[in-house]
Amino acid sequence: MTPEPRTRDKGIIVPSWFLERVIKLVDEDERSLVQIASALSDAVDRESPWDHGAVSKFLNNKVTTHAMADAFAALYGIPRPFYEARTFDEAISLQATARRYDAAAVAASQVGRLAVADQLRETEREAVKDQTREVASVDERVSTGRRSGRTARRGA
Repeated sequence: MTPEPRTRDKGIIVPSWFLERVIKLVDEDERSLVQIASALSDAVDRESPWDHGAVSKFLNNKVTTHAMADAFAALYGIPRPFYEARTFDEAISLQATARRYDAAAVAASQVGRLAVADQLRETEREAVKDQTREVASVDERVSTGRRSGRTARRGA
């Protein structure tokens, strides 16, 4: 009899905030990667336990999976990087939360744009002030006969 082929989880892109936090927590953890792999497997009741190589690949962002990300979240008590709604009502709630954070991001970027606009407006006001200030001529006796600013020739 041939053994059943194992299905592998698809790789995912883990958010940088999550991976950075996990790496920090693993660095602070006094256990070896072998022990952490065992603890991860226990945290999510995994049938076939992970080995230290799988943990190392996850930490190096080479092979990242939902299952291991969820295991790290459970082991270290940090928020999961991904959420899937289990019911329609939960999906509506997650959507409302996402919209609230999107609105906050838009508001923050809008504040930045308004600050730039205010700065440009102030610069324009300063430029207008400079143009309306009276400028004394260097030599009041010299007549400039032309608009070019050159002295007019006499007797030509």
